[in-house]
Amino acid sequence: MSELKRFGRALRKLINSPAVFNLLHEGDWGAGGCWQLAAALVEFMGPPAELVALVSEDIVQHVLVKYVDMYIDYNGAQTMKELERNIANDPHYRSEVKLVKFTKKLQRETAADGYIPCDIGIVKALRSELYRAFHR
Repeated sequence: MSELKRFGRALRKLINSPAVFNLLHEGDWGAGGCWQLAAALVEFMGPPAELVALVSEDIVQHVLVKYVDMYIDYNGAQTMKELERNIANDPHYRSEVKLVKFTKKLQRETAADGYIPCDIGIVKALRSELYRAFHR
């Protein structure tokens, strides 16, 4: 198993622990907390980590991290094939979605939409938890 896959498994365990899960005001890391999780991960991992989004009908449905050839979100680290399978099995995606770079323009539009929040306080707290858990 790759180091990134191991990280993904440990990440799932961490973000679902009571202390970290309770950082969210509502929802979970897949429904409402995805942008906050992805933003904290990009800051924690550094380059080449980048924000990407699943978009359907010009609406951001999900935010995640692309790291080289892997995609990281609340499911852990996934290959493109695994991500596609997870999307196909998720009832939240009722129409075709495409994977795009989560540009500053798209971030502004998503923030204005209010559907997926990004509370900087949660991002900072989660980033601290990531450092505490993975940088010993």
